[in-house]
Order: sequence, then structure tokens, then C-alpha cells
Amino acid sequence: MCAAQAHRGPDGEGVWCEGPWGLGHRRLTIIDLSDRGAQPMVDADRRVAITFNGEIYNYVELRDELRTRGHRFTSTSDTEVLLRGYLEWGTAMVDRLNGMFAFAIADMALRRVFAARDPIGQKPLLYFTDRQGMVFASELNALLLHPRAPRRLSRPALASFLTYEAFPPPFTPFAGIAQLPAGCAMLYFPDEGSLREWRFWTPLPPEPVVETQADPAEGDFARLDQLLHDAVGRHLRSDVPVGVFLSGGIDSTTLALVAADILGGSNLRTFTVRQPHRSFDEADEARATARQLGTWHHETTLAAGEMVAAVPAILARAPEPLADPGLLGIHQVARFAADHVKVVLSGDGGDEFLCGYPPFAKWLLGERLERLPRWLTRGVLPHALALLPAQYHYMGTRYKAQLVLRGVGRPAAVRNIAWIGAFLPWETAEILVGGSELDILRRGEDGIEPVCHPSAAAHDAAAYPPLVRLALEYQTTYLSHCICSHTDKACMAHSLEARAPFLDRELMGYMNGLPLSWKLRGGEGKWLLRRYLARRLGTRVAEKRKQGFTVPLALWLRGELKSFAGDLLSPAAIAADGLFEPRVVETLWREHQSGSANHYKKLWTLITFLAWRRAQAAAIEAS
Repeated sequence: MCAAQAHRGPDGEGVWCEGPWGLGHRRLTIIDLSDRGAQPMVDADRRVAITFNGEIYNYVELRDELRTRGHRFTSTSDTEVLLRGYLEWGTAMVDRLNGMFAFAIADMALRRVFAARDPIGQKPLLYFTDRQGMVFASELNALLLHPRAPRRLSRPALASFLTYEAFPPPFTPFAGIAQLPAGCAMLYFPDEGSLREWRFWTPLPPEPVVETQADPAEGDFARLDQLLHDAVGRHLRSDVPVGVFLSGGIDSTTLALVAADILGGSNLRTFTVRQPHRSFDEADEARATARQLGTWHHETTLAAGEMVAAVPAILARAPEPLADPGLLGIHQVARFAADHVKVVLSGDGGDEFLCGYPPFAKWLLGERLERLPRWLTRGVLPHALALLPAQYHYMGTRYKAQLVLRGVGRPAAVRNIAWIGAFLPWETAEILVGGSELDILRRGEDGIEPVCHPSAAAHDAAAYPPLVRLALEYQTTYLSHCICSHTDKACMAHSLEARAPFLDRELMGYMNGLPLSWKLRGGEGKWLLRRYLARRLGTRVAEKRKQGFTVPLALWLRGELKSFAGDLLSPAAIAADGLFEPRVVETLWREHQSGSANHYKKLWTLITFLAWRRAQAAAIEAS
């Protein structure tokens, strides 16, 4: 199991066993490079042992506090801070942590296992329990090497995957294997075979936000500047060099700016991959920003053939299916950056906490369209758009208009998943063999809620304005399930640690407490951050439109990836697999190839699952 996760930690391996207890660890040396920081780590009294993936950014402050309480440290690692923090505060320790983490502590004295996952879910933790105990790992591939691991495919989980392009916790591809949700902790008691789980963090603001149309004062900009420098400063704590993914957008530019303030521009490495398709490329913006900040900039240009050639291997090596296209783009820049550094800063979280995605700006448009007759929004307009040529470049006009109409007439709490998801429940019922028999899909076209987990986030925020609820939905679903997941999987595949300062616990609390008018104004997301950048760097970056970090999949599926995808989606292969209706898959493929429709999200969701499933079958046969 440790060997299967060697890419997550190529610098060392540790295994500790005592009686029925056992922990394993693969080490990526970032803080305390000596053997004193090795894991699994056991306390001097051999009462507790820990295995830990991630970083605790406030470990220096916690270590100072623990020293005042009489603890003596033998290392400078954040792992020992976690271990001694548990000895001092027990499970309440998790409330003090500012970091990205998944850890498990074997407490032999109290006969229990304590495990937790960071607030947003930057680090994964998968597990199963049976009559003999609990088994856990950071990746599904490792977990499946355990002889007792369940291997029965979960059809309700697959139905959710087809909508979300990922497996939302607690789902995994297999029934009986669960993910610990973000911001949650659990206690497992092996003698009783019982498990207790609780949420220790929520993004809900502790007090209602006071809305205002007034502009920020000087003190507000000073407060933002201080919080950004504090958060980035904590994320720069490392005993190895740290770089920055620089896309040229608002979030990565902000991080590079603040990191350059702290380290000096010439001491900061920035990394960009130039895309061969111009509508997807931001490299010129990134280069201009690097020049303005004086960073040590690294740029590489990948030929289209080189990028496409890597796709089958990326999908085959994926620990579990993830259909978010950002996975492919992050793989390319992570592979490039890993030749130079072990740690990078990533802009994950800025869009979700500062209303940066297009659905925030088009929410009001959706509300207006709701007032139009259903025959117009569900009949005439969709048919009129279908007469236009299909568009396969980045977010074409027809494609965006069709997405907007897709969400019209849906329950407000789940409208967004109709905008950004792949298959909706009635579509899933049609394509999944026996899908209409699943409880999770039974409510029909307007019964979207059974498969849509955002309804839980919306319910928790029922008293908040619609756009606040939408932000909380993004933070608790898309950010965790897709964004953080693709960053972790892609970077760890290249033994590179990615840190996201916008997900600093103090900064998240501040951003969720801001007035909406400081986040979204005049259809422009991240308004306050844009004004901050305009003050520091001028308007060139501050006025840049939002562009996702992705790849031209719609084009590739009609060109360079056509043979690979066509093999996976052939009627014979689909029929042999027995999960999807060949007729429906064939229609999606034919319409995409003919130019009558852009079905890349649906097709790519199927492709990622089928490629992973084929790789799993090959691994089982080889073993």
C-alpha cells in the first residue's frame, strides 16, 4: 500500500506496527529534512502514533504555545506539533489547525483512532470498516491493495459522478469505501467496531453580513493587504524553495505579487505552460506579470501532440475518476514545475470565496429568464440555438447560451449544477443501465435534488441571500470535489506539493464576511481583489476577464483524441461493459463528431470513468 503511494512521497518510507495497530507513510521532505521528522511518528511513551499528509501552516505558533505548557520537542516538524497537540488538547486540537491535512492518530491508551481532513478537503482520506477493523489511505489505488477492500461498484455513486464529474463525499466508486468529507473528523473504536463522525468547520459566516453599496475605505484595503501577506507568509514556510503557478489571472497574480513582496521578486520562481490553442492560452499575460514583478520566470511551450499523448497515461494512472478538465492542465504545469521546486503556491479558492465564476454574474439573468413562459425557455430558444453552428473553442456564444437555458426552470437551490454539471438526473436515468430504478434518480426531470448534494449546503444557508448560498455551494462542493482534487492528484503524481493561500483559515473567514457588493459589482467578480491589484500593479491585470485553466477537450475529441475516445465509447465496448446504454452514448458521440452539438462534458465524464475502469481491470488481471 505504501509503494502504491510512492509518488506522494518519494523521499522516504516508514511502517510502524504494534499488535493490531499499523500505520504506513511515504515522505515528501518539506519541513525538517532530517530523520527526526520521519513518519509514522510515535510519542516517547509509545501511547500514540501518527501518519500525516499535508502542512500545518500555523505550526510555529502552536509549537510556541505547547512549549509554554511544558512540551519539549525533538524536531522542527509540523508532524510533531500535531502529535503533541493531540496529547495536550485531544480531539479539540483540530479546531486550532490552519492548514491542509489528512491525518490519522492511533491512540493505543484510549483504544481509538482519531482522523481528520482539512476544512476544504485539499488532502484526501478514504477508508472502509469491517468486522476486523478500519483501513484507510490517501488514494483509492492503495486502499484496493488491501485484501479486504470492497470492490463492488456503487451505482448511486456512479450516478452522482455523472452529474458532478467527481465522486462527492462520502461516495467513492465502490460500495463500502467512503471518503471523509472536508472539514470533518472521526473517531473509530476498534473494540466496539463503532465510528463517530462530526463536522469541525463550516464556511457559514458566524454573523449575518452587513450589506453596503459604499466603496471600501483605505482601512479596508490595508486589512486585505495584511491578511494576504499573513496568509502567503504562512504558506511560504518551508525548508525547500517555493514557487508559484502563474496563469496570468487575478488569483495567481495576487499570490505572485505578495510572495514577491515577502521574498523579493528575484528569489521567487514562477511557472507557466503555453497552450497551443490561442483561445485557451494566458502565457503572454503571465510573462508580462512576471516581468513587472521581477520574478525568476519559467515558461515552456508544449506542442498539441505532446499534450494529447499524455492524456491516456494520465487517465490510466488516476487513483479514481475525475472528469474536471483542469486535471490535464495542472498535470502539465506540475510536471514542468517539479523539475525546479518541491512546493508551489496555487490560486485555488479565489473564485469560490470572491464570486469569480460566470454563474455568479449570470444569476440575476437566470432570475429574469425564470419570468418568461416555459414554452419559450424550454422550447423556442433551445431549438433556435440548436440551429446555430456548434462551437468547440473556449466558451463560445452558443455554448454559453445553452448552459444558461439549461438552468432555467430548475429549483433555485440546484440551478447551478444544471449550469456546470455533466449529466442531470433524468439524463443519467437515460444513459445508465437500469438508472430509472435508482432511488437517487426517481423524482423525474424536476426532481433534481436526490442526486444534487448542493441542496444540503443551500439548506444550511437558507437565511442568506441567493448569491451567498451560491458561494457556499461552490465552497462545499465544486471547490472540494473538483478543484482541490485535481490540484492534489495532478501535483502529487509529480511529487509536487501545491499550497493554496486563499484557503488559509483566517483569510477564508474574512472573505466570507465581506459584503456582496465588494465581491460582485457590475457583473464583475472578485471586485475588491481587482481594485487591490489596480492599486498595486495598474489596470492591465485588474481588468482581465475570468478564464479557466483548462485544455481544448472539445476540439481534441474531434481530432487528436478521436481514436482513443472512440475506442472507449464504441458500441461494442459500451455493451461489453454493461453500465451505459450504447444507443445513448452513440448519439452523443455522433452529434459531437458531426458538428451539430458540443457534448464534450458528457463525453469526457464517460471517458474518464471508462479509462479508469479499464486500467483497474488490467491491474487486477496482472495481479
